[in-house]
Amino acid sequence: MKRYIVDMQKNAETLGYQAEKELTKLQNNVDLVKGNVTVGVTKLYMGILEMESGIETQNMLYGVRSDIHDELIKMYDQGLISEFDLFSSQTELSKLKLAIEKLEIQEQGLLMTLNNMIGLDVLEETEMDRNFESRYYKDNVSIRDIANKAVENSPVLEALRIDLDFYKNNYDLYQKYDGYEFGTEYEDLTYQIEKLTSELRENEASLRSDANYIIGDIAAKKKMIESYSKAYNNATQKLKQAEKQLELGLIKQTDVHGLMVSQASALMNLNNAKRDLTSAMIKLDMYVDYGVAYE
Repeated sequence: MKRYIVDMQKNAETLGYQAEKELTKLQNNVDLVKGNVTVGVTKLYMGILEMESGIETQNMLYGVRSDIHDELIKMYDQGLISEFDLFSSQTELSKLKLAIEKLEIQEQGLLMTLNNMIGLDVLEETEMDRNFESRYYKDNVSIRDIANKAVENSPVLEALRIDLDFYKNNYDLYQKYDGYEFGTEYEDLTYQIEKLTSELRENEASLRSDANYIIGDIAAKKKMIESYSKAYNNATQKLKQAEKQLELGLIKQTDVHGLMVSQASALMNLNNAKRDLTSAMIKLDMYVDYGVAYE
């Protein structure tokens, strides 16, 4: 009779832990789903941002090519170039225009997908935020603090913690009511605890290691922006000097064309670097808020 009462008490406490575990896991699943949706929307936003940046770059190049083509028309009228040269220029210009139109159609498709996901009309957006500032990045940011927050907020790690706590509680109950360090139940409990402890440790270490890469990646992208800004300013200065020389008749229009392309390329590199920094900042916030592994 005494053993029966003990078993009843043990089963009651076990069911209590089981119910608590299920409730906690349900709440964690809500956080996991919410995090997955947020990450999905954010990645789609980043894709649109990249698409928009690409379209802007191609339009910029198209403008440069159009200016060059207009100059080639004048040169053709003066008999300085052949009809084939003019036709080749027009063909390249048409190809570039077609490529831009295809990109714009793809961007509209992404915007429609985003619209369906969040239930808001974003199709009228003409300018997306390219100056995103992370809530966690500072010049003297603590990598340890960043990693700690990511580990704390990760629903994946929390699911492992919940399971581990459950088996630890069952192990304590086993010791309380049975106390034998042998048998199937004891072996199963110790195995699950060791397995989950190891899995939790490995996943946490992996997530923590991302913090070093994230901060280093942002710092590297900031330096790239500085470098590309200097390159763009130098290209712009050279173009201005060349335009003055052209007005004085010291150089030909074709000499200026190359500098126009160089300036456009430098600006393209600068815009791409800014976009990459924005993406890195967004990824940092996803890492911290939802414990998302850095990709």
